[in-house]
Amino acid sequence: SKSKSALIKPKIIGRVEYHKKFYAKALNNRRDIIVWLPPSYKKEKQKHYPVLYMHDGQNIMDPKTAYIGVDWQVDETVTRLIKAGDLQEIIVVGIYNTPERLEEYSDSAKGKNYMRFMAEQLKPFIDKYYRTLSDKEYTAVMGSSMGGLISFLLVWNYPNVFGKAAC
Repeated sequence: SKSKSALIKPKIIGRVEYHKKFYAKALNNRRDIIVWLPPSYKKEKQKHYPVLYMHDGQNIMDPKTAYIGVDWQVDETVTRLIKAGDLQEIIVVGIYNTPERLEEYSDSAKGKNYMRFMAEQLKPFIDKYYRTLSDKEYTAVMGSSMGGLISFLLVWNYPNVFGKAAC
């Protein structure tokens, strides 16, 4: 018999916006950014939201871009937790990786530039373009494997920007 998850058609749950070929000045390269917006975002125009930045953004919610076609289901999980009242509404920002992922997600020169890109360019862009709660206590980073390492390094090196990390 088929498992329940095998019967679910892979798709993005909720509303997302893409910023294709976003130019990272500190790295002199481009990458796609995906932004997942919480259920009340369109309706409650005065409301501002905490932000979760996630590395390997191509894997987090879109099966079409995810490694081997299986995404991490961040969109389904966040939606379920919000509906259950276990998570306040948040904005999720996924930063797609590049072929230089290992260097960018480490304490190398490229890693330092990736952190500069996150803190000095991407976060200010997201805070300007979306209704965010911009203080560090409302700003988190999260990643898997090397994405976990760079999340730790971001909180360590930019404690006034990123207040939380999941590694």
